[in-house]
Amino acid sequence: MKDYREIINQLYSENWDESLEASDRLVKIYESNNQIVDLLIEVLENAESDNAINATALALREISDNKAFDALLKAIEKRKSSNNISTLVYALENYNCKNHFLDIFSLFVFSNKADVMLSSYNILTEQVFEVSREDLNIAQKILNNSGLSYEDKDIAHNILKRLSYL
Repeated sequence: MKDYREIINQLYSENWDESLEASDRLVKIYESNNQIVDLLIEVLENAESDNAINATALALREISDNKAFDALLKAIEKRKSSNNISTLVYALENYNCKNHFLDIFSLFVFSNKADVMLSSYNILTEQVFEVSREDLNIAQKILNNSGLSYEDKDIAHNILKRLSYL
């Protein structure tokens, strides 16, 4: 594979515009070389820089290569305590999350950031999930033990209600 180190290094720039430019360039390269996703996954797995993580997440959102799905979930889990996961969750909107209902529902319930809640809500309401009765029971327990506001609990209850009819 051609050496794309210079562009990958640009993802780590302290200047957001440069990181975003590198992200856009890598998306364009992906159109002719889908192995670029492996380099982006590597960045996601190893980066500590917020710019690199967010720019990579945006590139992976555009690319939507299923190969990157697990890496996005792992990056969310790894950074959950820092509460810097908004762009990573936003990236998941373009992926098929049908087997990850509880992961996405938990993001909605336990996030205290509006943008994470919005992206997880979008996934929960726009995608079709494979949900068992046990998953719904677990989700109800998660919801009962959450600190969500009355309005947000009502939204979550409606999501569960909709899924229980499917």
